[in-house]
Amino acid sequence: MAPTPCCDLAAYIRPKKPTEDQVKRQIGQTFIASFEGSICSAEVQALLQLYAVGNVLLTAENLDDVSQVIRLLQALQESARTAQQPVPLLIGIEQEGGLVSHFSTSLQATQFPSPLGLAAGQSSTTTRQVGEAIGKELSAVGINWNISPVIEPVTDLTETWELSRRFGDNPSGVSNYTKAYITGLHIRGVATSATEGLSTTLREIYRRIISGDDLDKELLDHGEFGILEQLLANDLLDNIIIPTVAHGFEDSASGNEAIKFMIDKIVRDHLGFQGPVISNHSPLPSDNIKCLVHEPLRALLYGSDIVRLPIDYTTQIMSINAIYAAIESSVLSTDFIAKKSDRSVAFKSQFTSWDRSLNPSTPAAFSSLQASHKELARCTYRSSIVTLQPTVSPLLSVPDSSVILLLTPTVPQLSPRSQTSDPFEPLGRTLSRLHPRIRHVPYSLSVGLTSTHVAFLRRTNAVVMMMVCMSSALAETQDELWRSVEDVLVDIQARTNQRVVKVVIGAGDVRGFTQGEILSKGWWGVECWEYTESALETVAKVLIGETQAGGSLPLNT
Repeated sequence: MAPTPCCDLAAYIRPKKPTEDQVKRQIGQTFIASFEGSICSAEVQALLQLYAVGNVLLTAENLDDVSQVIRLLQALQESARTAQQPVPLLIGIEQEGGLVSHFSTSLQATQFPSPLGLAAGQSSTTTRQVGEAIGKELSAVGINWNISPVIEPVTDLTETWELSRRFGDNPSGVSNYTKAYITGLHIRGVATSATEGLSTTLREIYRRIISGDDLDKELLDHGEFGILEQLLANDLLDNIIIPTVAHGFEDSASGNEAIKFMIDKIVRDHLGFQGPVISNHSPLPSDNIKCLVHEPLRALLYGSDIVRLPIDYTTQIMSINAIYAAIESSVLSTDFIAKKSDRSVAFKSQFTSWDRSLNPSTPAAFSSLQASHKELARCTYRSSIVTLQPTVSPLLSVPDSSVILLLTPTVPQLSPRSQTSDPFEPLGRTLSRLHPRIRHVPYSLSVGLTSTHVAFLRRTNAVVMMMVCMSSALAETQDELWRSVEDVLVDIQARTNQRVVKVVIGAGDVRGFTQGEILSKGWWGVECWEYTESALETVAKVLIGETQAGGSLPLNT
């Protein structure tokens, strides 16, 4: 039954005949479903068997431990096999490294640096090795699809929170690291998805085209398109993820036509890519449950081959029924669906087999893999750390009798399995190996500098300030707090003529350091890109002289 009319699509849906089972199985190959919980519930089995859903996207919520994940994914594949699906399920997760590591944070799998951290290491060989190691661990539990990497270079328009997810701002370097990373995953039989934020570029190109410009090389001379071309030429482009809705247009119809233009003219005609295009679900401006129901149908109509269903089971079934109704009304033809299904099955066949899907590894084998990857993780984190001055850590000259004040922000703990609520405990613990008088005092971003902080600043000989710049708001708030700390230190020096050693650690957007006042005010800066436990322990070892930072700034700021 078609859902209650809610948008421009509803007027065209008038069911006339039931959808055949063969067509339903083909439609199922165009769906990606997520679900809540950590078991293959009756609802999940219904999606796989009654509706033949062929692709699953996991989140951290689905993962408890290695044994549970292996059992869950085997149960999912057995359900698909029982339903006589043509190929095993494509089971994916976001495991980029750094902060976007749903697999690592949930299962304590090997943590590797973010793409920007890997780019700081300036080694395509190491990047390939990291991709291969991630692929080994994913495939060991039955995951055969990694929704990464982001292939768009950093630009002036890149949001702060997106920065560490990219391989730098040089298109050539981004291309090389992307190819290396994907090659590593492919070696271990894991599919990837080339993701990028094409919305801004798309608006620019589309508006120039409808204004009369020709679709030529100059118009398409954007970093991500060149990278897509190179991936395609090297047989490394498994699929392309695009935004479902192009924001910034006067109405949804214009945005939909822009998406269709991008897929038909740019992806298919210009790039010559005939593999699957996957929609990156983005709520419609009206963003209500009824329009959410039609979002997968809309994505299929405007060019996507594989679409994400809403996460709520009831809404998922409504979305599927809306597509059935569109076929029954001849809004979608069976040939149209068959072509999309064929693209999906051909793509999946390269990375799945029933033998491998139904016979996963063991928890013991997974633990062995982790042990074999420890040294690679250690080396890549050391290579990701960048010191922003050519001198050694000034903490090495601070006497044991002096106090070192460690200021860290109150931000969420990344790992749900951490033994402490403070994500910066590893930083303080490692610094204490060098110096006996570390005073770790958190600061609240909402409260700012308090009299307690000022009292500690007046008694300290060195300050280590942690700044987490993972969003524009965080960056602005911490910049204000840094200025307050600097003012107090200037006042102390004016009154006592006492020089305080000043160190700032950046996690995230380094552009505020290199373009702002922090370094010019005498602060010694070091960038670790993220505040995962591995990154914090490594940057602390740099500060206490146990290791050297091996990275170079991957941004031309």
